[in-house]
Amino acid sequence: MHRFLTGINYGPMTNLETGIHFDLKDMASLLSVNEESFGAKLKKISFHAKYSLLKSRQTGVDAAVGLQRETAYLSGAKHFASLMDTTLQAGITTDGNTLDAFAAITQTTRWQQLLAEYSSRESRCNLGMRFVLSPEMKLDFFLTDITRLKNVFFDNFVFGLTVTGGL
Repeated sequence: MHRFLTGINYGPMTNLETGIHFDLKDMASLLSVNEESFGAKLKKISFHAKYSLLKSRQTGVDAAVGLQRETAYLSGAKHFASLMDTTLQAGITTDGNTLDAFAAITQTTRWQQLLAEYSSRESRCNLGMRFVLSPEMKLDFFLTDITRLKNVFFDNFVFGLTVTGGL
Protein backbone atom coordinates (compact mmCIF):
# COMPACT_ATOMS: atom_id res chain seq x y z
CA MET A 1 0.00 0.00 0.00
CA HIS A 2 1.39 3.44 -0.89
CA ARG A 3 -0.54 6.20 0.88
CA PHE A 4 -4.12 6.02 2.06
CA LEU A 5 -4.96 9.09 4.08
CA THR A 6 -7.96 8.54 6.29
CA GLY A 7 -9.92 10.99 8.37
CA ILE A 8 -12.54 10.24 10.94
CA ASN A 9 -14.44 13.24 12.23
CA TYR A 10 -17.17 13.75 14.77
CA GLY A 11 -19.21 16.87 15.44
CA PRO A 12 -20.51 16.72 19.02
CA MET A 13 -21.98 20.23 18.58
CA THR A 14 -22.95 22.26 15.51
CA ASN A 15 -19.84 24.44 15.63
CA LEU A 16 -17.31 21.90 16.96
CA GLU A 17 -15.56 19.14 15.04
CA THR A 18 -12.96 16.75 16.43
CA GLY A 19 -11.19 13.86 14.82
CA ILE A 20 -8.11 11.97 13.83
CA HIS A 21 -6.15 11.77 10.60
CA PHE A 22 -3.66 9.06 9.68
CA ASP A 23 -2.07 7.21 6.80
CA LEU A 24 -3.17 3.57 6.68
CA LYS A 25 0.26 2.68 5.31
CA ASP A 26 1.73 3.64 8.69
CA MET A 27 -0.93 1.59 10.48
CA ALA A 28 -0.95 -1.43 8.12
CA SER A 29 0.91 -3.77 10.45
CA LEU A 30 -1.32 -3.20 13.48
CA LEU A 31 -1.50 -6.96 14.06
CA SER A 32 2.21 -7.05 14.86
CA VAL A 33 2.13 -4.28 17.45
CA ASN A 34 4.26 -4.38 20.57
CA GLU A 35 4.76 -1.66 23.20
CA GLU A 36 7.53 0.01 21.23
CA SER A 37 5.79 0.00 17.85
CA PHE A 38 2.47 1.08 19.40
CA GLY A 39 4.07 4.28 20.72
CA ALA A 40 5.63 4.99 17.32
CA LYS A 41 2.31 4.40 15.53
CA LEU A 42 0.44 6.61 18.00
CA LYS A 43 2.79 9.51 17.16
CA LYS A 44 1.75 9.22 13.49
CA ILE A 45 -1.91 9.82 14.31
CA SER A 46 -2.85 13.46 13.98
CA PHE A 47 -5.51 14.64 16.41
CA HIS A 48 -7.40 17.82 15.63
CA ALA A 49 -10.23 20.03 16.77
CA LYS A 50 -11.94 22.89 14.93
CA TYR A 51 -14.47 25.43 16.16
CA SER A 52 -16.52 27.49 13.68
CA LEU A 53 -16.73 31.12 14.75
CA LEU A 54 -18.88 32.32 11.83
CA LYS A 55 -21.12 30.44 9.41
CA SER A 56 -21.65 31.75 5.88
CA ARG A 57 -25.40 31.07 6.08
CA GLN A 58 -25.65 33.85 8.66
CA THR A 59 -22.79 36.24 7.78
CA GLY A 60 -21.64 35.47 4.22
CA VAL A 61 -18.22 34.56 5.62
CA ASP A 62 -16.91 31.39 7.28
CA ALA A 63 -14.32 31.67 10.05
CA ALA A 64 -12.81 28.96 12.23
CA VAL A 65 -10.05 28.33 14.75
CA GLY A 66 -8.41 24.98 15.18
CA LEU A 67 -5.61 22.89 16.55
CA GLN A 68 -3.84 20.03 14.76
CA ARG A 69 -1.03 18.41 16.70
CA GLU A 70 0.99 21.39 17.99
CA THR A 71 -0.18 23.79 15.30
CA ALA A 72 -2.95 26.33 15.85
CA TYR A 73 -4.73 28.00 12.96
CA LEU A 74 -7.26 30.71 12.13
CA SER A 75 -8.99 30.61 8.77
CA GLY A 76 -11.61 32.54 6.88
CA ALA A 77 -13.48 31.83 3.66
CA LYS A 78 -15.83 33.66 1.34
CA HIS A 79 -18.04 31.91 -1.22
CA PHE A 80 -18.77 33.61 -4.55
CA ALA A 81 -21.76 31.87 -6.16
CA SER A 82 -21.71 34.29 -9.12
CA LEU A 83 -18.08 33.34 -9.87
CA MET A 84 -18.79 29.70 -10.85
CA ASP A 85 -19.36 28.67 -7.21
CA THR A 86 -15.81 29.57 -6.22
CA THR A 87 -14.66 29.83 -2.61
CA LEU A 88 -11.56 31.72 -1.53
CA GLN A 89 -9.99 30.70 1.77
CA ALA A 90 -6.99 32.08 3.63
CA GLY A 91 -5.52 31.70 7.05
CA ILE A 92 -2.58 31.75 9.37
CA THR A 93 -0.92 28.96 11.33
CA THR A 94 1.55 28.93 14.18
CA ASP A 95 3.45 26.30 16.08
CA GLY A 96 4.44 28.83 18.75
CA ASN A 97 7.72 29.69 17.01
CA THR A 98 6.78 30.74 13.48
CA LEU A 99 3.79 32.35 11.81
CA ASP A 100 2.83 30.98 8.39
CA ALA A 101 0.04 31.58 5.90
CA PHE A 102 -2.06 29.42 3.61
CA ALA A 103 -4.54 30.08 0.83
CA ALA A 104 -6.89 27.95 -1.22
CA ILE A 105 -9.36 28.33 -4.02
CA THR A 106 -12.09 25.79 -4.65
CA GLN A 107 -14.62 25.45 -7.43
CA THR A 108 -17.58 23.31 -6.45
CA THR A 109 -20.30 21.47 -8.30
CA ARG A 110 -22.91 19.24 -6.68
CA TRP A 111 -20.75 16.10 -6.65
CA GLN A 112 -17.17 17.31 -6.97
CA GLN A 113 -14.77 19.98 -5.89
CA LEU A 114 -11.59 21.18 -7.61
CA LEU A 115 -9.00 22.48 -5.14
CA ALA A 116 -5.78 24.48 -5.48
CA GLU A 117 -3.83 25.17 -2.29
CA TYR A 118 -0.65 26.96 -1.22
CA SER A 119 1.09 26.76 2.15
CA SER A 120 3.97 29.07 3.05
CA ARG A 121 5.04 26.70 5.83
CA GLU A 122 6.14 24.02 3.37
CA SER A 123 6.34 26.29 0.28
CA ARG A 124 4.03 23.73 -1.25
CA CYS A 125 1.37 23.95 -3.96
CA ASN A 126 -1.22 21.19 -4.22
CA LEU A 127 -3.95 20.39 -6.73
CA GLY A 128 -6.78 18.01 -6.11
CA MET A 129 -10.20 16.72 -6.91
CA ARG A 130 -12.70 15.73 -4.23
CA PHE A 131 -15.70 13.60 -5.14
CA VAL A 132 -18.75 13.64 -2.89
CA LEU A 133 -19.97 10.05 -2.74
CA SER A 134 -22.59 10.91 -0.13
CA PRO A 135 -22.99 13.74 2.39
CA GLU A 136 -20.94 11.60 4.81
CA MET A 137 -18.25 10.27 2.47
CA LYS A 138 -15.71 12.04 0.26
CA LEU A 139 -13.04 10.57 -1.99
CA ASP A 140 -9.90 12.66 -2.65
CA PHE A 141 -7.22 12.51 -5.33
CA PHE A 142 -4.38 15.00 -4.86
CA LEU A 143 -1.08 15.89 -6.44
CA THR A 144 1.04 17.37 -3.68
CA ASP A 145 4.05 19.62 -3.98
CA ILE A 146 3.42 20.15 -7.70
CA THR A 147 6.40 22.48 -8.09
CA ARG A 148 8.70 19.58 -7.14
CA LEU A 149 7.27 16.54 -8.94
CA LYS A 150 9.36 13.40 -8.53
CA ASN A 151 7.97 9.92 -8.94
CA VAL A 152 4.36 11.14 -9.14
CA PHE A 153 2.60 7.92 -8.07
CA PHE A 154 4.87 7.34 -5.08
CA ASP A 155 5.95 10.81 -3.93
CA ASN A 156 3.24 13.23 -5.03
CA PHE A 157 -0.01 11.31 -5.38
CA VAL A 158 -2.37 11.08 -2.41
CA PHE A 159 -5.59 9.10 -2.29
CA GLY A 160 -7.82 9.93 0.63
CA LEU A 161 -11.15 8.93 2.05
CA THR A 162 -13.00 11.08 4.58
CA VAL A 163 -15.94 9.71 6.48
CA THR A 164 -17.93 11.92 8.83
CA GLY A 165 -20.83 11.08 11.17
CA GLY A 166 -24.07 9.50 10.09
CA LEU A 167 -22.94 6.25 8.46
